[in-house]
Amino acid sequence: MAWSQHQSGVLRGMATGAVATFLSLAWAIRANPFGLADQAPLAQRLTLGLAADLGLALWLAGSIGLMARQRFVSAVDLVGSGLSVASQRARILQALLQNNLEQISLAVLVHLLWIVLMPPSSLAAVPMAAALCLLGRLCFSWGYGKGAAARSLGFALSFYSSVWLLVLMAGGLVIRPLWPG
Repeated sequence: MAWSQHQSGVLRGMATGAVATFLSLAWAIRANPFGLADQAPLAQRLTLGLAADLGLALWLAGSIGLMARQRFVSAVDLVGSGLSVASQRARILQALLQNNLEQISLAVLVHLLWIVLMPPSSLAAVPMAAALCLLGRLCFSWGYGKGAAARSLGFALSFYSSVWLLVLMAGGLVIRPLWPG
């Protein structure tokens, strides 16, 4: 199979997103901008970490709302996608909603794991990852209709903000079975 221009564009977007995400998360972890000590109570960590996910919850709610609105205003789509052939707009909104659900579900789960399993001094990784994921959702949605290359950076920012945390967490738990505090 010959390498296409589309594949080159996707590779550029994914590589840019992977590197930018890694550097951003590394900075957040090393900087400890919240000044949390490794003995910070779990309630404080959960409050800070989950507050960071508010934007992701709002984005997902907005995606659901856009799909519901489309179904309401379109006679074709009002029947339901399982009972009729959806309009082009409904198919696009459904694809965006599905991708948002996948990315945001993974992100929130990973953020919760990070909050509980990692040292509190590294908690800034969660708001940074949430911001990157939200930026990624925006870029992905903006680029969706323009093709795979146009949405690849958005996908990468969302996906790698979760994957890098998983990799760092798994590595940290192998090196130190359980973090103190």
